[in-house]
Amino acid sequence: MTEELKNTIRTRLASQKTNAKVEEIKNELLTQITPQTNLEELAKKYGILFKESEYFSLETPLPEIGFNLKFYNYAFRLKPGEFSEAIENQGGYIFLKVKDKKPAYIPEFKEVQDKVEEELKKEKAEKLAQAEAEKILEELKDKGWEELIKELNLTPFSTELIPRTGYLPGIGKSEAFIQTGFSLPPQQIAPSPVRTERGFVILRLEEKASIDEEAFEKEKEDFRKKILSQKQQEYFEKWFAELKKRANLQSNLEKLQLRLNR
Repeated sequence: MTEELKNTIRTRLASQKTNAKVEEIKNELLTQITPQTNLEELAKKYGILFKESEYFSLETPLPEIGFNLKFYNYAFRLKPGEFSEAIENQGGYIFLKVKDKKPAYIPEFKEVQDKVEEELKKEKAEKLAQAEAEKILEELKDKGWEELIKELNLTPFSTELIPRTGYLPGIGKSEAFIQTGFSLPPQQIAPSPVRTERGFVILRLEEKASIDEEAFEKEKEDFRKKILSQKQQEYFEKWFAELKKRANLQSNLEKLQLRLNR
């Protein structure tokens, strides 16, 4: 057995133990949460993250949540003081308690100026990251994968075998990553950088595994539910993208950029 295979097995076993522990804590929390529960104290007891958000809307979702349809369904449906069920998100679970709500309104530009500036900085940083990834990809045409990684002092990240659906540990949710990865033959590098929630990646497929037909039959119903959930999520993201277009955020960014360049 090679050392690489041993490391792969260790990683998978560690991941399975982590997932089992997450499920165990989730089930314990479900038995303890009541309308009178203090979430901050409960989080300290189990050593898990507690966070109180600012006011948010569908036009300005929470960065740490992303486009989680179930989360926002609960956030806008629940009344102050009410709890959600366990909401799966990025490899874990969220318990949401609504503290307060206020009616929607159109803010003055001064109120959102900082956020617009932040969006502009993010846009510039994204373009720089893409350009750097494309430069590295160009260098790979003349040098080997291992040689260039060593030369640039990069630390590649390898996923476990992943399905076509779901959240990707260390990467996030990326339809482009999945589609590109499954289209490549083993040991081949994607022809262009792939955009993900956490930036651009240079993707190389290590291996593919055939479907376990027997296991698929046993898990077919769960698979159907996951596909349905994924389609709902995709619809939500497309709807949200259209909402942002109607909000004319790009126009504000351009105005601010002109103002900063004067």
